[in-house]
Amino acid sequence: MSDKIKRIPLTVENAGGVDRKGWPITQGVPFADGDLEKGAAVRVVDGSGKALPTQASGMATWHRDLKYVKWLLVDFQADLRENQTESFFLEYGPGVEAVLPEVGVKVERSDERIRVDTGTLRLDFRVPTRQPRPPVASFQRARDFLSGCWVQGEEGWHDVFRGGPGPYLYLVDTLGQVYDSCTAAPTPRVVVEEAGGMRACVCVKGYHATENGVHLCPFTLRIHLYAGRSDVRMFHTFVFDQEPEVLAFSEVGMRFPLDLGDGLRMSFGGQEGSHRAERFEEAHFLQDSDLSYRILKDGESYGSGEQTRGWASLCGRKGSVFAGVRDFWQQYPKGYRLSRDGMDVQFWPSECEKPLVYSTPYKEDGVFFGGHRGDPVALAASRDEATVKQLIEKYPTAPLNLKSFRPRDKEDVRWIEEMVEKYAPDRVASHNDTGTEDGTGAAKTHEFWMRFSADPISDEEAEALGVCVQNAVIAPADPGYMWRTGTTRDVHGGPDPRFAEIDRLMDEVTERIAIEPMVRGRQWGFWWFGHMRCSHAAGAGRAYALHYDDDPVKGLRHVGPYNNEADNACWGVWTQFLRTGRRDHFLVASGYSRAMGDVGICHAHPSKAVAGLMHYHNAHFWSGGHSPSHTLNTTHFLHYYLTGDRRMYDIAIEVADWAVNTQEPAGVVSCRRGALAREFIGPLNCLMEAYAATWMPKYGDLARRSLNWLLRTQEVVGVYPISVYTRGERGDEAVIEPTD
Repeated sequence: MSDKIKRIPLTVENAGGVDRKGWPITQGVPFADGDLEKGAAVRVVDGSGKALPTQASGMATWHRDLKYVKWLLVDFQADLRENQTESFFLEYGPGVEAVLPEVGVKVERSDERIRVDTGTLRLDFRVPTRQPRPPVASFQRARDFLSGCWVQGEEGWHDVFRGGPGPYLYLVDTLGQVYDSCTAAPTPRVVVEEAGGMRACVCVKGYHATENGVHLCPFTLRIHLYAGRSDVRMFHTFVFDQEPEVLAFSEVGMRFPLDLGDGLRMSFGGQEGSHRAERFEEAHFLQDSDLSYRILKDGESYGSGEQTRGWASLCGRKGSVFAGVRDFWQQYPKGYRLSRDGMDVQFWPSECEKPLVYSTPYKEDGVFFGGHRGDPVALAASRDEATVKQLIEKYPTAPLNLKSFRPRDKEDVRWIEEMVEKYAPDRVASHNDTGTEDGTGAAKTHEFWMRFSADPISDEEAEALGVCVQNAVIAPADPGYMWRTGTTRDVHGGPDPRFAEIDRLMDEVTERIAIEPMVRGRQWGFWWFGHMRCSHAAGAGRAYALHYDDDPVKGLRHVGPYNNEADNACWGVWTQFLRTGRRDHFLVASGYSRAMGDVGICHAHPSKAVAGLMHYHNAHFWSGGHSPSHTLNTTHFLHYYLTGDRRMYDIAIEVADWAVNTQEPAGVVSCRRGALAREFIGPLNCLMEAYAATWMPKYGDLARRSLNWLLRTQEVVGVYPISVYTRGERGDEAVIEPTD
């Protein structure tokens, strides 16, 4: 190797206990300013020095001239041994040439079709005709965006999709009304977002609609395909844009009509072994809690258990299909429906017999027991049972704001719980703030993998693939290297003997605060997965501590989600990953930023002043008001830079666009009501992050004007006022609350 060639260490941990052959890895790698020119060749080499086929694309540059790369997205494939940690290196510099795969991904475009060919799989996408007014038949076909999936067998290529329609997305409301993506929905937009030799990504954006064309709930489906592989990795996102008190869903999923030939066999991954059958008409797999699944075959019980790798398969003489939803039992309810006509991947299965709702239990103001409002003396200190009883009876349907008790210790919490159990055992209650907002605009993203094959997929192969799906692989750069690039807020990375004691304490705090409560407290479920419990109020932590040894689930029953506290909690767990490079820290951080971004932020709303804002941390995901200061995009951009996850990028840009769309006529960030200077500074920070990611003037110019305006509000240089408000017809006037 030339002395001028530079190397960045990448570490890959293969968890799960199975070998992986040619497993696809996508990783974001940072570079110092001036270190790598955009478009320069890079390659990944393994521990023996063997160069691997590599794909690379720039995600961000250091300056507006776009010359030097700040974050680079790298794709390669590697053989990984079970439960082993492997070393790889990203090489760049003089003499480095990119290595191309023998059979790479090819993307072919025509007026009516996009075909992605991996060498072992061909996936066809229909695109809208370019005619201004297409015929009805062509218009219908354009909605049917996945038109073919070809696998190669002994008799040539065979399309495993049944067609008419092909795969489609669907929602079913509680009255049985079906909304799907293929019958009468607006024509979806199909875009090739990435087209490299190792990986291609096609993005489909559209709506669900009734057969009469009433459309709602936009969706985004990103489909990744890999060189030489018949695996398809999909990210499915849908947004609720309706009235929560009017509409709820009994089922959400994606239907795959399949033509696999005769001799059909079905299998589900089980706790101890697979559940399989060759004689069946219809079979259902339902994961209805984190500790319970059940299977029905032709209406009769066929198996049960607790947790599985969350996969299903169908095999016939013409082809086979595997599907696996990542974090399957952790995001319950989940399910599959298999029939001789195909497979349904059910993100919310109707068999769970509970609707997917976007309303909250907090429909009126909570009962306050002193503390923040009313009596300044906290009732937990006085043990005034008579007043507690009186307030609960006075407001017979209102939720209970337990935060207002202001508990000082665990014994106060014990007394509060006794009062609740005695006078309002069935009442909604929380140790956090209580509000009355709802889930309009909430989103949810699922990652799932599928494998299409002309040959049978054995249960052993499916189980191994299920393990791979559930145990994500990352290849992070050395933490010390990342720190030295200056891209990560100067977080000191890697072990350092000077900070050994501090590092140990930070690791322990992360384990006890961020990871352990989720596991011991069983904080799983469709909306809960990834969220941290809110410790913003004293009662939350004291309740958990009270029941830590005997019943941690009970200890968290009155504790709501964090959502965000000025990005501190989410950035805290990302900091742990940047410090250590540990995979478990990455999983916690990425799960949290995804949950916070999808569930905590409003993505659609009748008011443009709300869409793009976070719900303030509260008793429920959505009960808190929409808060500019708590809506920061730093961690979403970091998540994107490290993984290439474009959903995270979409959210980060959406947040910055809120500030652009609501700016004052004078061209500065609007802050008419929010108390504390952070209500202005938060959106300003989001604009700066978006500008550094895109170099688009709409972000940079607004940020520059807003910063200049903010600096002029300082009475003492370097000291911000407590609160700063925009006022006047053009919004260029300032009202401040002095620092004293």
